[in-house]
Amino acid sequence: MAGIFLDGRTHSAVFYGADPIKEIYRGSTLLWRKAPGNVLSLFTGEWSSFGVSVAVDDAGVVTLDGRTSTSAMFIRLTNSYAAGASSTVIADSQTTIIPANTRIRFYVESVGGSFADVPDSLNVVLRDKSNIVQFNCKLGNGIFSLEGVTPVDISCLAVYIRNTATCYDFRFRPCIEILA
Repeated sequence: MAGIFLDGRTHSAVFYGADPIKEIYRGSTLLWRKAPGNVLSLFTGEWSSFGVSVAVDDAGVVTLDGRTSTSAMFIRLTNSYAAGASSTVIADSQTTIIPANTRIRFYVESVGGSFADVPDSLNVVLRDKSNIVQFNCKLGNGIFSLEGVTPVDISCLAVYIRNTATCYDFRFRPCIEILA
């Protein structure tokens, strides 16, 4: 028997197997429910564009290695892979990955490696169908997490790399959680 501290009280809990706790009840009253996990699905594979090697594995971990040979590089990793020196190359006006008016937590989990920590040089963004950035985790500025309501349909996740950023086998996992 284990104790869980919630709402100023310790509650008894029994753990079976290795499953994480998803809900806590007092009698039939729900006290707490774990938020759903990552709803983001990335396109997997390995590519090289403009001097940067890009890989996405089945666990959703993105690996970037190198420095772009253009002034900026844009990479789309949802629905299909696209890369270019302009954001118009990665635009996706057909797909909706998160509908409008959805409360989300968008964050980037650093898994390993490193990158040159230069402001505005490495961003992981959520773009809408008009190709406008709606959520922007500016990794070079130390912004790894954002919460908010999507004002419009979100169509894709993209990575922006400026030529001032060099990635050294930098591995990260972008995540979107739907909040209640």
